[in-house]
Amino acid sequence: MERRTLDLNLISAKQLKNISPFGRMDVYAVVSISGTVEKLRTPVIKGGGPNPTWKSPMKLTFDEAAAMHYGLKLVIKIKAIGMFTNWKLGQVKVPIKELMESVKSDGILTQFVSYRLRRPSGKTTKGEVRFSYKFGEKFSANAFNPPPPPHRHRTYSQSIKGFVNGLLEAISLYIISTSIPSILNFTNPVAMECRSLFLNLISAKELKNISLFLFGRMDVYAVVSISDTVEKLRTPVNKGGGRNPTWKSPMKLTFDEAAAMHYGLKLVIKIKAIGMFTNWKLGEVQVPIKELMESVKFDGNPMQFVSYRLRRSSGKTTKGEVCFGYKFGEKFPPPPQGGYGYASYPPSPPPAAQVYVGYPYPPQQRPTDIGSGIEFGTGLLGGMLIGSMLSDGGDCDDAF
Repeated sequence: MERRTLDLNLISAKQLKNISPFGRMDVYAVVSISGTVEKLRTPVIKGGGPNPTWKSPMKLTFDEAAAMHYGLKLVIKIKAIGMFTNWKLGQVKVPIKELMESVKSDGILTQFVSYRLRRPSGKTTKGEVRFSYKFGEKFSANAFNPPPPPHRHRTYSQSIKGFVNGLLEAISLYIISTSIPSILNFTNPVAMECRSLFLNLISAKELKNISLFLFGRMDVYAVVSISDTVEKLRTPVNKGGGRNPTWKSPMKLTFDEAAAMHYGLKLVIKIKAIGMFTNWKLGEVQVPIKELMESVKFDGNPMQFVSYRLRRSSGKTTKGEVCFGYKFGEKFPPPPQGGYGYASYPPSPPPAAQVYVGYPYPPQQRPTDIGSGIEFGTGLLGGMLIGSMLSDGGDCDDAF
C-alpha cells in the first residue's frame, strides 16, 4: 500500500470558552489521526487565555487507501492546564479525504482553514481552531493494517474503575516480584541434608516485671521455632516463677543444613506471660543456626550452654536474658516428599499431634480462675485506665 505525509501547521485558536475568570488559561493542543497511536502536542501557551497562538509545525503519516475507504480523520483536541487535571475545551475531527479533495494532488499548495470546536458528544461549543496543511509525495509501505475501531469516550466512572484496576495490578505485580525470588531459592530440587537440633531450654532471668497488670504474679512460658517454618514447640507454663522462670524443657527441632548455612535460618525463642485476655510478649531471641553450628563440634560431645539477651520485635534490647543448652544430631537425608515451607524441610506435625519432648502432658491452658467479682472488676477497671501507659511495656498477642 501507499502512504502519504500530512504537513500541518497549527496556527491558533480563538474565542475559546473561558474557564478561568479569576486567573489565566494555559492552553495547548494534541494532534493525531484517528485509529493510530501517534500523538503530537503543541507547546503550552502560558497566559494565552481564550486566544492562544502556537504556529507549531507537525508532520503526520497515514495510509492513503485507509483515508479514502476507512474514513480516517485528523483529530485536534484543545486543552487547558488545570490544578488537578487538564480541561477539555473542545475538539475538531476532519476527514482526511475531505482535506485531500480540497487541494491539488501534487502537494505544492498550502491550504489555510478554520473549524468550529465541538464537544466529544458532537455538539458545538465556543471557539474555533485555525491551521494550514499540505500533503507530501506518496511512498510505498510494506503492508497496511486496518485501523482499530474508534476510541470510545471514557466516562468518569470508567476512569475511576481503570485507575483502581491499575492500582490493584501494580500491587499484585509488586507482591509477586518480591515473593517469587525467595520461593525459587528454597524450592531448588537439588537434594539436601537435614539435621536435628537438641535444645534444652533451661531458664530466663531478670525479665521485665509486669506483675502489676497480672494481679501480682507472672506465669511465664516460651515458644521455640526455627524461622520460616511452621513447627513451633512450647514449654510448660512456669506458674509463679515471676521474673526468673525455670523450665529445663528438652526439645527437638529439625532443619535443612544448606538453608541454615546459606539462607540465614534462625533459632527463635519468644518469652511470654499469661494474661487475662491475651498473653504478653516479654522479649525474644533470634540466633542464626550457622552461628550455633560453628561454635560446637559434630562428634556428639556434651551440650553447649549459652545465654542471650532478650530483644523486642523491633530489635531493641529489653530486660531479661534466656539460658539454654544445645547440640546437633547426625545428618540424615530429607524425606522423599515434603509438605511444608521449604522443599527439603522435614514435615511439621499437625497441631493436634504436637508433643513436647520430655513432658507427657499437653500444653497447659490459660488459667480460668479470675478470683472474686471484686478482683475481676478492679482488674478490668485498672487495665482500662493504665493500658495507655504501656509505652515501654510488653506487646500483646494471642496464645501463640
